[in-house]
Amino acid sequence: MRLPNNAVGISDILQFRDCRRKFIFQMRRHLEGGDPPEDVHPDTMYGKAVHDGITWIEEDMLTDEEAVDRCFEVYGHWLEPEDADRLLADFETYRNRDESGVVTVANETEIRVPLLKWCYGCSREPEEDERDTCIGCGGKVETIYFRARIDRLYQNVQNPAIFVHRDYKSSKWRKSEEEVHGDKQMWSYNCAIHRYWTECADLTQWYDQLRYGDIPTRKTAEQRQQMWEWLKRQVRAILAETDASPTHNEWCPWCPIMESCSEVKRLSEWAIARIEELSPNSGKLEPELLVGKDFEEYVADLPIIERARKMAERYEDSVRGELKKLPDTRLDELEYRKSERSSNYWTPEALRATLDLVGEEKFLLMVGLTKTRVEKLLDGEEKQAVLDMATKAAGAMTVTKKKGSG
Repeated sequence: MRLPNNAVGISDILQFRDCRRKFIFQMRRHLEGGDPPEDVHPDTMYGKAVHDGITWIEEDMLTDEEAVDRCFEVYGHWLEPEDADRLLADFETYRNRDESGVVTVANETEIRVPLLKWCYGCSREPEEDERDTCIGCGGKVETIYFRARIDRLYQNVQNPAIFVHRDYKSSKWRKSEEEVHGDKQMWSYNCAIHRYWTECADLTQWYDQLRYGDIPTRKTAEQRQQMWEWLKRQVRAILAETDASPTHNEWCPWCPIMESCSEVKRLSEWAIARIEELSPNSGKLEPELLVGKDFEEYVADLPIIERARKMAERYEDSVRGELKKLPDTRLDELEYRKSERSSNYWTPEALRATLDLVGEEKFLLMVGLTKTRVEKLLDGEEKQAVLDMATKAAGAMTVTKKKGSG
């Protein structure tokens, strides 16, 4: 497999480990320019807005408000009304965590670090003495680079051997210290920074969760060497790969090319068959199965069943969405038709009339107040006061996987 521009990043490597087919699709961005289609959804686009906003604040000397305005000019199609306040809060956090006594040496900067040599003709890594030409096939020996995008890198003014790296995260989900220390992106970037800025002898990395706080992480020379060898092994596997078959993984329900993936049909059929296998007669598990090995197998299959269900739902929503766009003549050929769903709602005037008709006691029983509606329609002390008056009641029983378990 030939790598575009002979370079690969950690996200590409992790994608390859998840699904080879999506990896190939994702790598198109390096040939065609721009971002891959999977990046175009609200969660990732907000993150891009934060990163670009920080770049504009630094390079164009924008105020936070001006940066928010530019974010909406560029990403307004994906941003929600509340995102303006979120952006302002993230930019303020960014400024408050800025370093002192340092100079910036990289700001949203992409670097390339030589990783290994490769001959595409022989699909192998040449020996040390094959510097430019492969002895086996006579082909060109090419350098494969590890690519990294550095959010912010500082160099200490008093001691130029000391560096500080900040990686900004706008995710809704908090990462623990354990997760940060094991994060492969931070680990691989530690390697890349030391190799690109050779004067760097001491590096502290901050996993900067703008909503939750920043967590420092460091790596020893032995750990860097361990990661560098791991990167080489992963990239050798990518370069030698000839199969582009899809692999079922935890990201399948959100895959941008899921509609054309053979795994959707295969997993859907498998899930249906597995469910029917549980108890073909009653539709429920027979009592004797609850204590045997079969039940343990069924429990182990739950995550696969759940992903298959999400994939099927996503597939259905996507295809039905396209059907709605088709002209009636094409829909008729496919034996479908368009129809509008009706729904009942009561205007404020109708609600007042209902109150007069049935009385206050019955009316309050019919008109339920929900947390979602309170949070949507009220704010400030008024919202909190109403929420505090809610009575908590036991809901339906649910079973979830323990955190940290396999």
